Amino acid sequence: MPDVSATPDAPPAGLPPVLLVDDEENILRSLQRLLRKDFDLTATTRPEEAFELLRTRTYAVVVSDQRMPGMEGTDLMAQARALAPDTLRIILTGHADINAVMRAINQGAVFRFLSKPWSDDELLTTLRQAARQYELIQENNRLQALTEEQNRKLQAFNQNLKRKVFERTRQVSQLNTDLTQSFQGTIEVLARLADMNSPALGKHAKRVADLSMKLGRALGLDANTLKQLHIAATLHDIGKIGMHPDLMHKHYNELKPRDRAILLTHATRGATLMKMIPNMEVAAVFVLHHHERYDGSGFPKRLRASQIPVGARIIAVADAFDNTLNGRTAFGKSIPEEAIKHLQDYAGVSYDPKLVDALFFMFRNDQDVVNQAHEVEIDLRDLRTGMVLSRDLYTIRGVLLLQKDHTIEDKHLTRLFKDNETDPIVGNVFVYRNTSGAPVRGRFV
Repeated sequence: MPDVSATPDAPPAGLPPVLLVDDEENILRSLQRLLRKDFDLTATTRPEEAFELLRTRTYAVVVSDQRMPGMEGTDLMAQARALAPDTLRIILTGHADINAVMRAINQGAVFRFLSKPWSDDELLTTLRQAARQYELIQENNRLQALTEEQNRKLQAFNQNLKRKVFERTRQVSQLNTDLTQSFQGTIEVLARLADMNSPALGKHAKRVADLSMKLGRALGLDANTLKQLHIAATLHDIGKIGMHPDLMHKHYNELKPRDRAILLTHATRGATLMKMIPNMEVAAVFVLHHHERYDGSGFPKRLRASQIPVGARIIAVADAFDNTLNGRTAFGKSIPEEAIKHLQDYAGVSYDPKLVDALFFMFRNDQDVVNQAHEVEIDLRDLRTGMVLSRDLYTIRGVLLLQKDHTIEDKHLTRLFKDNETDPIVGNVFVYRNTSGAPVRGRFV
């Protein structure tokens, strides 16, 4: 039977599309007259044609009679659900069949089940509700699809962002590594310049840096402050580069007034040099004030007590301890206990009492500090008979020449000087203190 949906007046555009299915044409015409102003209607008397229409066109609602020749409305709705899951389904029946109602609900997921003869108001209201429900379903589907698309785009964006962040992190990490290496290289160059200017000054700087770091850790300084402390302690005498050797090899009291004034500028000179290098600003402040005295009588600013930066106070203690051990007098004439006693005598005057106490505690409890304090690093040419090695003595090729605790004799000196010409000794020689009164060349002011 041909589609009976055509009417003299075309429905207004934008109305909800509704499919009507009933084997009786007069029922379809009645429904069309009632619904044509509110819905875009398509009508058919054949279920097969209804299925084809559901395959080719989208409907908001399908309305079907329950009792039709060859197929009941419940079966039609079950297939309609498979073809168009979002379309709302309404069944009209003139028979109060509870089993049909249950099948319609369970199999066809029917939106409403209305009886014949219907109430026009009830039917219109039901169809409007169904059409509105369909619109909500479509809007939900649209939003869900939009959300899924946005999630896909966001996921792709995040993946791309992760790749970019990873690459940028790698680049920043590499740049940071390069900068760190460059920074460390700058410090090493300055330290080597100081060592070239005065080997004794270079060894002194290393010992002061080691002891300063131990004191800094004992005080619980943070990592960044410790880093700046190590730089400052290593370079605390960098301002002495270029000064006349007599200024560093004579006792302060032996210098002329003009030479004393020049020597006292080394802290300011060193700090000025370090401030020219990025990321050394804190270390430069430590260098500037490492000759301040706890009672305010130091230089260059006459700061006192807590006014003196903690790094400068630490360097002052480490510097004085090492100078007492390795100063102008022979190293064998000064022992660590005497250096500690000197610091304790001037605690609260020249040095921070808490730092002196911390050093004393380490000296009593840290075997590494004790061992280092009881040995001294010297050049091979300064080795003398009677000295006792505090470390094994190797050549560059790895040949063990003399073992730790070996006492130096004349025959050893002759052989060591000769071997050093063909297979140089690694670094300098470390010997115990208080084993000889022989002087060591080089001293620190």
